[in-house]
Amino acid sequence: MYRREGFQDKSIDFDNRLAKASEFYRRALTYYKRAEQQHQDTEKYDALTNVYFNMAISHEALGERGDACDYYDQTLEAYKKTLEQKPGAKPYAPANFGSVPKLVAAQKRRAGCP
Repeated sequence: MYRREGFQDKSIDFDNRLAKASEFYRRALTYYKRAEQQHQDTEKYDALTNVYFNMAISHEALGERGDACDYYDQTLEAYKKTLEQKPGAKPYAPANFGSVPKLVAAQKRRAGCP
């Protein structure tokens, strides 16, 4: 269908779709870096947990497993700081994982992290 109909973004075609996806992931990482600094400066560790998780996913999509694994680890560190800062916090994780640490552990296994 995409070969025949094309993509909504007309700068993308079937042959350059992966390169364009990489371009978008790189752009997203630029924005995540900005958010990372802002959340570190304001000690918003709950938001930083999400930023690190999304950075890990983006690096993984780019085939950068080492960086992805590092950001999964940083996700857990920010999560721990969230709980230290707000002991009653209940960060969201999909029900099938039950907790952020279990979600991150599953992502790390899937990504082949040590």
